[in-house]
Amino acid sequence: MEFKYVLAPEFSHSFDHLSAIVCWDCALGEESEVTDIKNSRRRLRITPPENPTDYTKYMLVSPRERHNIEVYVLKDYLRERLGLEFRSRASPP
Repeated sequence: MEFKYVLAPEFSHSFDHLSAIVCWDCALGEESEVTDIKNSRRRLRITPPENPTDYTKYMLVSPRERHNIEVYVLKDYLRERLGLEFRSRASPP
């Protein structure tokens, strides 16, 4: 498992042996490409929730590798699952 503040197009580690990524936010859109330090490439797939108890699923997929890597975007997960909204301290209430 890897922890990131924001998921970006360049990944500072290898995708090898990685099962999940936990990040606060995601700076990428559907089908964005993410490249690791070994120049391995994966595409981001975003699946919206299907029901009120579900959450948006982010997945880094590869046509060559046997496993996909799930990305947990905490900001979205906490909003969708627990109803928690976060804002900058500089933002007015």
